[in-house]
Amino acid sequence: MRTSHRWKSKPGSFDALNTFTVFESSNRYGIPDIRKDEFIPKWLIPVKQRVGYDEEMMLEGAVHFFVDDYRYEVVWNRPQSILKTVKQCGRALSPDFSLYVDDPVALQIWNTYRSRWVTRYWQSQGIEVIPSVTWSDDKSYEFCFLGIPRNSIIAVSTVGACSNKEVEELFVAGFKEMLKQLT
Repeated sequence: MRTSHRWKSKPGSFDALNTFTVFESSNRYGIPDIRKDEFIPKWLIPVKQRVGYDEEMMLEGAVHFFVDDYRYEVVWNRPQSILKTVKQCGRALSPDFSLYVDDPVALQIWNTYRSRWVTRYWQSQGIEVIPSVTWSDDKSYEFCFLGIPRNSIIAVSTVGACSNKEVEELFVAGFKEMLKQLT
């Protein structure tokens, strides 16, 4: 609970941590619990790519974020500004902010938090979202699956997963752990 009245009226983009909304969490990190949305998109479109499909067709797909993180940092930095773009589809895969083995664990937890927060924010705005799951190595297993409903539809990117034998082994081990924790 906030004890200061000042946090509600920060100027400009002063709220860089998006504390304007804190979502419910059932874990010690405060990573938001997301709602279980059940749909399978017929097609995916990368964020920021424009399409000229009719409205009915748009509702059959989803926006995805399996691109370089810098291309969609706006979903965190200015979540209200990108909302209209994501709402055009009405559905999305959650942003999968990268978790790299050589990143500090604190940064990996932060990126997991950001992904779940954006997902929950979109859900609160009427957007259906399939969670994208990502991990680095066994150190990330403690937090990288938090907030995702058990036995739900999820998305996983294999971009870079087979770039070399070590990365492939990390991917396979994480995939097995994901199945264990989320089913």
